[in-house]
Amino acid sequence: MRSLVASFLAILGTADARQSPDAHRESGVATHAASSAVAGPVQGSSRSLNVLDHGVVGDGVTDDAPAIRRIFQNASGRSILFPGNHIYLIGSNVEPRVQGIGRYPAMDDAGFIISNQSGFRVTATGAVFRVSGKIPLTVTVLIERGRNWAWQGGTFVGDRTGLQPGQENAAIGLINNNRFRVSGVRAKGFGGNGAAFVGDWNVAGQLSDLHLDGVGICFDFAFSKQLTVRNVVALGAGATGATSGPGQVGNKCYSEINDGFYKTYNRTGVAYSETDTVTLENVDASNFNTGVAISSGKHFRFTNLSLHDNPGTASRNIPGLGYYFYCTRGGAFGSSGSPVSDVTIAGGKVARNGTAHKGAGLLIESCPSSGGKSVADLTASGVTFDDNADTAIQVKGSAISGLHIEGNSYRGARQKIAVSDAAKALAR
Repeated sequence: MRSLVASFLAILGTADARQSPDAHRESGVATHAASSAVAGPVQGSSRSLNVLDHGVVGDGVTDDAPAIRRIFQNASGRSILFPGNHIYLIGSNVEPRVQGIGRYPAMDDAGFIISNQSGFRVTATGAVFRVSGKIPLTVTVLIERGRNWAWQGGTFVGDRTGLQPGQENAAIGLINNNRFRVSGVRAKGFGGNGAAFVGDWNVAGQLSDLHLDGVGICFDFAFSKQLTVRNVVALGAGATGATSGPGQVGNKCYSEINDGFYKTYNRTGVAYSETDTVTLENVDASNFNTGVAISSGKHFRFTNLSLHDNPGTASRNIPGLGYYFYCTRGGAFGSSGSPVSDVTIAGGKVARNGTAHKGAGLLIESCPSSGGKSVADLTASGVTFDDNADTAIQVKGSAISGLHIEGNSYRGARQKIAVSDAAKALAR
């Protein structure tokens, strides 16, 4: 069994396959207990916990999800270790329930849930969380109503076997968290409508040092506040793709939409009504239809992003775009916030987007039915627009004001800047 685990880890490149699976065990640890031997939440006063001492096996064959669930029923204030060079199989799921909401409609099932816990630290460097293709899993782990927590490391490997192209799977779900950090995570096998991260109503979060290969969506968020995403490499993949490659185009990398359907679900303890203050730094996204797609909210900062080689999909008439600012109208997902405002794009490169279907480096579309409000105050400066297939920058609609385009460089697009005649904009 150890050779099987080592071979799988070597393929993923997450750990040294020559190292014994027990190399990261803490000293004085007894043999592994079966997951069924743990009858209830983990008790005791120890603040440090090795999951292999509490019913988790990590052999890539045993379903570790039940034992992991029990551990996280009592996680507050603890440091929880998933030793590296182990594969933690998530072979079953549970139905998420959120206090005051009940069943959360955006996430039907989860492998394990960390609910209403605070002050915990998870270390999973070199560990692999592999999802069984035999279960209809929506998220591998759902963290909800957490406070002041951190997760470091781990590779999440999804499996879309048996899922329809439009069905979702995701690595990490986040709901109603306040003050949190996720770093050093890798994800693959979440193509098509799958995602590395999904979440609503999260405050003061940091997501950093991530490698996302073979995802349909990198970050599928709504109602974020004071969120920072930095140092990310992301490659898109279609519904059947475990990794990025020819014929495998992802949906979008970063998405922020204030879904009207979820507007009453804020349990963060912070009063706000729409996305407010999102920062992306040093994000490299390629092989999606769209790099960044924002439909509502205010105070966005994008610094040194590289949005490149996002081709679009001709068969579905989807253009390939770098940045896309727009709004939604009607339906369950109608935007409940104001049109996008106060956006700064500083530096970075937007290149070779729309090669499979007409596209643009930056597309801004206003919403004519937004109650007189307009897309407002968007600045793009110091950006390199290079060989975008149709237009470097395109502005559509009349409900737009305060557009500042200056100090950028352009090469190769059919048009440099195309602004509709009716647009109330300053473009230079």
